[in-house]
Amino acid sequence: MIQEGKIGAYEIVSLITISFMSKFFFVMPTWFSQVLGTAICMGIIVSGLTSIIAFYFICLLMKRFPGKSLVEILQKVFGTIIGKTIIILISIYGIAYTAITLREFNDVLKTITLPSTPISVIFIVCLLAMVILSCLGLESLARTASFFSIALLIGLIAVYLLSAASFRPHRFFPLFGYGLDKIFYYGIWGSSSFIEIFLLAFFVNSLGGIKNLEKIGYISIIISTISILLGFTIYTLLSPYYTRSEVISAAFHIVRTINLGKFFQRFEAIFLFEWILSGLFCLSLYFYFMVTLFAKAFSLNDYRPLLIPYAVLIFTTALLPPDFSFIVYKAIPFKLYAWIPFCGVPFLALITAVIRKQKEDRKHT
Repeated sequence: MIQEGKIGAYEIVSLITISFMSKFFFVMPTWFSQVLGTAICMGIIVSGLTSIIAFYFICLLMKRFPGKSLVEILQKVFGTIIGKTIIILISIYGIAYTAITLREFNDVLKTITLPSTPISVIFIVCLLAMVILSCLGLESLARTASFFSIALLIGLIAVYLLSAASFRPHRFFPLFGYGLDKIFYYGIWGSSSFIEIFLLAFFVNSLGGIKNLEKIGYISIIISTISILLGFTIYTLLSPYYTRSEVISAAFHIVRTINLGKFFQRFEAIFLFEWILSGLFCLSLYFYFMVTLFAKAFSLNDYRPLLIPYAVLIFTTALLPPDFSFIVYKAIPFKLYAWIPFCGVPFLALITAVIRKQKEDRKHT
């Protein structure tokens, strides 16, 4: 059995929040702007509320089988063969999801700061960091994230405060963007962006049980929603609507607006370290989850021999998209289907367990 250690609430909340906030460096704000117009803040609120509801049903499933992770529950509810098949399919989807995120991260990084560097070189450096962090384990990854969390928070607040001089409140209007129907439709689909929270169910034993899972999950959703909502609000106040859907990176765009005089410009060089660090935490979390999930499906005692083969597989997959436009218009919508394996499958398992009256005694907690 894979030993993942015991992780405190502060450490795992730091890891989840940092991973989620890294999406502000990716093209997530651009996609929201394209489909919601000026109502991106309302869209992320709907996504956050949808994630709370989805996580509630996941917790209901976990409470029926105290002491078991989601991997064990799926095998118990659906049977060993079907359960393992579902887990392997989720792992395969995780490969594609991680590869798309890696390509998205590298394309943004290459565009704004490393235009002459071959993308394969950036891939190798990122994958090397992902393999090292994953090799150390989830406990080390979470503690490293908690170590940098305060510095990253201070940097985030500094960006927001320094850009305040360029705020234009009229850019919030029209308030409902393309309409309430679009807000709810894409807001619900946008809940797939909270994939980090849904991964917690696979590591419930490392978190100290179901009660800690609930507390950590809800706190992470609330903090992540507030953080990204603040970022979306500032992005809206700074950017005209007609340019917002064409920006490669919202975080980079915000920092470029900071101007404190002739001798204080180009602040993106200072905050680049923060963006890269948060992105690597996000990618490492995905990578670790994907590898360990496959190892758990076959009851392997050690996942580390799988790190290099999976890194090569992700490297190859990440090179498949022909250009950045394909990432924005094809690959990002593909990531919206993450709710199917991470929310839909547990919900189906919950319904199946209720119908078949599958439940374990709570004394095993």
